[in-house]
Amino acid sequence: MTSKIIVNNIEADTGVSSVTFNSTLSASAINATNLTGTNVTNANLQVTGITTLGILVPTDTRFNSIAEEATLVSGNTVNLVYNTGGGNIAICTNPTGVITLNVTGIPTDSSFNNRVLSFTVVAIQTATGYACTTVNLNGVSRTIRYPGSVVSVASTGYDIFNFTGINTIGSASTTANYQVLGMVNGNFR
Repeated sequence: MTSKIIVNNIEADTGVSSVTFNSTLSASAINATNLTGTNVTNANLQVTGITTLGILVPTDTRFNSIAEEATLVSGNTVNLVYNTGGGNIAICTNPTGVITLNVTGIPTDSSFNNRVLSFTVVAIQTATGYACTTVNLNGVSRTIRYPGSVVSVASTGYDIFNFTGINTIGSASTTANYQVLGMVNGNFR
């Protein structure tokens, strides 16, 4: 397989002494255009002095597939370890009472200031419908703010509880700074 490096219109800031490509490519596999400045050598792609080069910018980015990992739980208590990359989803089978969601591992340092949390519980209701009524963030109980006063759930089928934790203070020093907003999409059969 032939490898190729194409360099076109790259601009280096003043003070950059060199740009190095670690490669075993031959000079014929390197295509350098619009190189200006002093000490420009195409044979080894050694560029020194003030030089202007161009970067090829991709015009199309596609994801072939994205799949979230879900935690499968049998019963009423759902334990999730927060993942900033996704996978904050649980499937709760056979609930026999109200559902409690415990989320741990939420960062509590300044790097997580002004962040929003998202997590989901899918309840597979068997004979009686049970709502997720308690959310604990790193052990701190938070009131779920559902729209309206009644949370309607199915007696059989699927209910999806979506939660968004909004940090209303901006500081991530404690999860007590989050308000939890909940939404139920229910009666999927």
